[in-house]
Amino acid sequence: ATENWEHTFYDEKDLNTHLDYIHFNPMKHRLVNQVAEWLWSSFHRYVRLGIYPPDWGGSVESDFVDASMGE
Repeated sequence: ATENWEHTFYDEKDLNTHLDYIHFNPMKHRLVNQVAEWLWSSFHRYVRLGIYPPDWGGSVESDFVDASMGE
């Protein structure tokens, strides 16, 4: 079953933390090798706006995947 929840963002840091989590999730679950490969992500809009660099999140092949992005 799909679980939905509501969250009020308390400040810009809280919003950015949640955006990072959402954008990193496809890579965390090994659906893609890089965040940018998930075609349906709002990540691409944030790259165009200059908020994220195109290579944000690293790659699955790298030795280090930031565990702080996890659940």
